Amino acid sequence: MIQRLALFAASLVAALVIAGGLAAAGFGPAQTAADPAVEQVASTPESPPVQVDTVYLTPQASPEQITVTRVKTAARSGENEAERDGGDHGRDD
Repeated sequence: MIQRLALFAASLVAALVIAGGLAAAGFGPAQTAADPAVEQVASTPESPPVQVDTVYLTPQASPEQITVTRVKTAARSGENEAERDGGDHGRDD
């Protein structure tokens, strides 16, 4: 029970610290300013509504037949044959 009380107190202190920091940084509730520029912007007439046109495009025709050609590569030969097979060929350990 004492752990729950301590956890509650710690979270309450953390919330107050965060709220105090945000208020000090200016993120708190703002007061209305008596700035004439703000009042002028608020009193400007509304702009006419914007008309949106929808444009439909026809999709491109897909090809009728798709041909896949596979090419078999030549067999490799060389110094790493044992590694390719996964075994220890030629070792006498």
